[in-house]
Amino acid sequence: MSEPEGGDDRREALGGDEEETTGGDAAAPPAGSAPPAGPEPDGPQVVAEAMRVAEETCREIMRRSGFDVRVLAAPGDPVRIELQGADAGRIIGRHGATLQALQYLVARIVGQRVSRRVRVKVDVEGYRVRRENALRALAQRTADQVVRERRAIELEPMSPEERRVVHLALADDGDVRTESVGEGPERRVCILPADDDDGDRTPGGPVRGSKADAEP
Repeated sequence: MSEPEGGDDRREALGGDEEETTGGDAAAPPAGSAPPAGPEPDGPQVVAEAMRVAEETCREIMRRSGFDVRVLAAPGDPVRIELQGADAGRIIGRHGATLQALQYLVARIVGQRVSRRVRVKVDVEGYRVRRENALRALAQRTADQVVRERRAIELEPMSPEERRVVHLALADDGDVRTESVGEGPERRVCILPADDDDGDRTPGGPVRGSKADAEP
């Protein structure tokens, strides 16, 4: 089962909230489990309260988990939380899965406490930036391979947020197009020649990326 150009990925949440632009991927919460509906944070007091709750929530989760990390918070949309310290790397998980789950949980709690939809971005020592750069490079390499070999290639399963990065990386490439295929944890991006409606798809293989693509 497939949906062209990102499909549902473009409507999925970032930390439990709606996409702000087209091409969106992020956390993959169960259906019907979004934070309480309501207006976006629209004033400094709301943003400050959301940041305070996000910071306190992360500190409490880290304390209860026994992780030696510092929690740094910055206001904005999204509210940004940065985790640093000796145990920070343990919070990432495979391809950021644990970090993504933490972000979703914190966003849910913040949304309930401030009674508004609040976007929260949780990162670990710049991991997300490094991972996104690696995904963009992977997307471009795979697109070049698709054009060269005239066949569709499926990437490995990714989170909605990571799929969004791939879709956006190739959105302006006239030689290829992207689809999200599969269900649940097996959902992935397929890169196809732009004029290929039903290509010979090749899953996995070299598109899983080199060591440079892996998280630290």
